[in-house]
Amino acid sequence: MRSRSFPVNHKRAEKPFQHIHSDLREYPTLSYSKYKYFISFLDDCTSIAWIILLRKKTEACKATEQFIAMIKTQYGVSIMEWFSDNGGEYVDQDYIDLLLDHGIKIFRSILRQPQMNGRTEQFNQTMDTKAEALCFQACLPASYWEFCVLHGLFLYNRTPARRLDWATPIELADKEKPDLSKIHVLGCGAYIFISEKARANKLTPKSELMLFLGYRFGHESNMIFMCMPNNVLFYGATALFDETMFPKCDTRKTPTVMHIPDKTKKSKGEEKFPVVSFEYGFDSSDDDDDNIPYQPYFPPNKPEGTQPVPPVPPQPPTGPTGTVPPPLPPRTPPRGTPFRGSGVTHGRALGRGRGHGTLGPAPGAAGPSTAPGGATTKDGPCRSQRTRNVPHHPGNVYPEGTTVDKDLRKQPWKGNSVLAMK
Repeated sequence: MRSRSFPVNHKRAEKPFQHIHSDLREYPTLSYSKYKYFISFLDDCTSIAWIILLRKKTEACKATEQFIAMIKTQYGVSIMEWFSDNGGEYVDQDYIDLLLDHGIKIFRSILRQPQMNGRTEQFNQTMDTKAEALCFQACLPASYWEFCVLHGLFLYNRTPARRLDWATPIELADKEKPDLSKIHVLGCGAYIFISEKARANKLTPKSELMLFLGYRFGHESNMIFMCMPNNVLFYGATALFDETMFPKCDTRKTPTVMHIPDKTKKSKGEEKFPVVSFEYGFDSSDDDDDNIPYQPYFPPNKPEGTQPVPPVPPQPPTGPTGTVPPPLPPRTPPRGTPFRGSGVTHGRALGRGRGHGTLGPAPGAAGPSTAPGGATTKDGPCRSQRTRNVPHHPGNVYPEGTTVDKDLRKQPWKGNSVLAMK
C-alpha cells in the first residue's frame, strides 16, 4: 500500500514563545571558523528564528540552555512546549533533563516521519536556499556558508510575511519596526578607513578594499569584513560600499535589476495611441543601402479642427517625352497543340471519363457543333451530352477567345491518354 499524505495542521500558538520548534542541520564542508552544524529555534507564533553554530552535535544541549536563558532574560517569558524530531541530540538524557528542569513539555515526531516537524524542516530548507543564492551571487567559496546562513537569517527576520499581515517576525517579537537602511549585499566590495595608527607610514593608502560578510551579533552597526590578501576578519562600523562589485568573482558582476517603464500622464489633446506611417524609400546612392537600419516616420500631431489632406492617387508611368505610352495589343490565343509530343499515349484522356479522349479545336477555330444527344457548345461537343448553360447577362460573359470546355482546362500530366490533334 502507499503512504497517505500527512494532514496539514493550521493551528498556531496564541502567545509568543509558547511553542518552540527545533532542528539540527549538518553541512558537508567545514566553515571558515571550523563549524560543522547549526541548531535552529523557531517560534510558532511570531515565526522569529535563531541559529547557533556548532562544531559538534554534543554542543546542542549547551546551545539550548543558552537559548532558554536568553528568552527568559530578554522577553521575560518562559517556554511552555518544545517540539523536535528523534535525532540523537534530542533523545539524549542530558537534553531531556534540561527541558524538564525548566518545566517544558516535550513533543517529538515519529521515527521516519519528518512531516510532523515540518515547520522547522521548511525553515531549514529556506535557510539553505538563501545561503546558496547569496554564496553563488558573490562567488564565495563553500567554506563561507556560516556567513551566508547568518546573513540569510538576518534577512528572514526582517522580511514581511503574509501570514503575519505583512509584518516582519522581529517586529512582532520586539514590538518595534526594524531599520532597513543599513542592509547591504553580502559579498560586495567595501572600502574601509584605516586609522593612522594602523598605517605603516603617511604614504600608505587611507582605505582598503575588503569583502563584506554580514553583521556581528545581529546589529546593523557592527559589520564583518574580510581582508582579501590574507583572509583575516576585520570588524568596522562604517564603510563605503560598492554593491555592483564582487571582489571574489573573476569578472565584474552586476546584480540583475528589473527596469520599470516610466508611465507619464498624457495631456487631453494628445492621442492615446499615435498613428505610425511607414516610408519605404531612401534617397541614398551608396552600395550598402541594405545595411541602413529601418527608421519609421512619425508624423507630427496636428491641431484639432484641421482638414486632412486627401492622398494623391498613383500616376501611370510616363515615357521619356512625358506622354503616357499606348496600351499593348491583345495577345492572340494559342492554338491547341499536343502537350507531350505527338501521337497517341496510353492511359486516361484529359476528361474525367475513362478511355481515349480527343482534344477539341482551338478556341475560336470552330463554330457551334452538335454533340450526340443534341447538346451543343460554342467550341465543340460536350462530353457529358448535356446542354451547357452559357451566361448572357452583361458583365458575366466569357471574354472573346476563351473556351468553356472543361476538357481543355485539364493539366496534361493528369491524363492517361492524349490524342494529338492533327
